[in-house]
Amino acid sequence: SVSCPEKANQVFLVSDTDISVPELVRKIASLLGKRALLFRFPVNLLKALGSFTGKRPVINRLTDLLLADASLISKDLKWQPLYSFDEGMQQTLDWYLQR
Repeated sequence: SVSCPEKANQVFLVSDTDISVPELVRKIASLLGKRALLFRFPVNLLKALGSFTGKRPVINRLTDLLLADASLISKDLKWQPLYSFDEGMQQTLDWYLQR
């Protein structure tokens, strides 16, 4: 737990890794003992279709890296994550499977 009143209205995105949506899907499937079923599709064509349909921001979120920079919270609040990405994913999926 971190308490720092002067940083109360700031948003901190935290991660120890950058990961793409397909990598995230593969990681979750692997941790669940499943095979991820992903299809190859030309990203440029998908983005063009997104522009044509007005869904370009959605396509960008699916095709770009999921970036979360922890340097600000580490510097400002001297915070470090208790778990790595892999450990956190495993604990989250274990919790999910128990429900």
